[in-house]
Parts: sequence; C-alpha cells; structure tokens
Amino acid sequence: AINSTSSSNNANLNTLNTNEAKWKAATTNGNYDYTVQFGGFTAPEYRRPIAVSVNNGQVSNMTYADTGEAVAADRQASVPSMQDLFQELRDAYKNNAAQVNVTYDPTYGYPSSLYIDRSAMIADEEVSYSVSNVRVR
Repeated sequence: AINSTSSSNNANLNTLNTNEAKWKAATTNGNYDYTVQFGGFTAPEYRRPIAVSVNNGQVSNMTYADTGEAVAADRQASVPSMQDLFQELRDAYKNNAAQVNVTYDPTYGYPSSLYIDRSAMIADEEVSYSVSNVRVR
C-alpha cells in the first residue's frame, strides 16, 4: 500500500499515472468486468458489492454481486468506473488530502483498494473502495 503525505504527492502521482497507463494498455478494447464495494460512512445498502460489466468502454450491466438483482438507475450514477477511481485518487493528491492509502493490482494496475481522508478536521467524509473479480475480456 502507498501512504501519502503532501510531500510525497508528486511520487504518488507518478505511481498513479504508471498504473493508470498499465490499466489502459490492458483494456484497449474496453471490455472488462469488476466488482466494486464502497466502504465509507453511508447506509448499508450503499455498501453492497456491485458487479459491473463494461463493453466498448461503456457500462453494459450492473448488478448486486450478492443477489444478482439489477442496480436501480438512480444508484448506478454513484457507482464508480475504473476511470472514476483513478480520478478520485488524482484529485486527492492534487488537493493534499490528509491521508491516501492505495494498493494497485500488480498485473493490470487498477486500484484494488483505496482509502481517502480528505481532511483530518472533518469527521465521516472518508471514502474507501475495494475492487475485486476483475476480468479483462
């Protein structure tokens, strides 16, 4: 895992860019599946794992991984894409978040787990995600 302080943000941005390039190289056709789970301070239904299928770079299917039921349209907009996760990390580094912990997948470069505490002075604004079951097609 990579821990961030503002003094190391350039190195962390370089690591992020390297891993994002690895992800883009592995998914040039835009076809992949993954499961994402939000771990922040929110209602339990928002912490359920969601299976996402992407075809030609566009989300084609989104279901709850635990039941297979479709994710409601109003909930789908808040489910992060891989690009959203990379951008969330980039924004955290650029805005000198109080803490950023991230683990990148060694093969594909996607963030398999991330935790961001934007401000040490604000309670319950931390976000965390875990990404699993990634399959590049």
